[in-house]
Amino acid sequence: MNSEILNLKVEGLLDVEDAVEFMDSDTIKVMFRDIEIPKINKDSILVDYEYTLLKSLEWLKKAKQEADGFNKFFSLWVGYNAFYNHYHFYTSTRRSQGSSEKNKIIQTAKLLTISEKRAILFKHLTNIEYILKENYTIKLRGKDGDVKQKLKEYIEKFRNDPNDDNIEIAFEFLLKLLYGIRNNLFHGKKLLSDYIQEKLLTKAYNILLTIFSLMLIKYLICYHSHNAPYELCPFRTQR
Repeated sequence: MNSEILNLKVEGLLDVEDAVEFMDSDTIKVMFRDIEIPKINKDSILVDYEYTLLKSLEWLKKAKQEADGFNKFFSLWVGYNAFYNHYHFYTSTRRSQGSSEKNKIIQTAKLLTISEKRAILFKHLTNIEYILKENYTIKLRGKDGDVKQKLKEYIEKFRNDPNDDNIEIAFEFLLKLLYGIRNNLFHGKKLLSDYIQEKLLTKAYNILLTIFSLMLIKYLICYHSHNAPYELCPFRTQR
């Protein structure tokens, strides 16, 4: 049941991660939950929206084409960064325009329903647990403390009782973990060749690819189509 939430239809079933190949296609129609995903081009989306979304899509596609974990994660994060800044700018109130990068990332999680977050956590439990077991320090400044330890606690709670609260908190700490990996990668002293880092970044890339792909799909459907039901886009009433 959970895997079906993350499937798309293109004359058959696709994973959400494969939707990016068709988002700018003029001929191929992609369906998500029986709703056609709007295209990222000037014919279907306003030009001021289209440029940033197209840039995000190009980086997403580039990430999928890269061979090693470093380049895959780096390219994917560049696209994700452009997307969450775009989403925050066009959906936030004026008071919240100065939010930190971390808060913007957390805000994008509103695009996903609790069922979608649950499906993502189940799909990537093995990848998440690999990162949590690996001897790799990931910390964020401030009250978050040791994000790995916090996520480990809530993944265990999620395993034992996947209720809404445990899902929400585990998913938020997963996003913080990915952000911590990004910070560690960009600001740390790194060896050019590091097997542990390479494998960890590949796992992190796989997780982020699902999250980012689904967020982009949900954004296009919920803000650029006219027939998205409330249960698919409840966040539109939570600004």
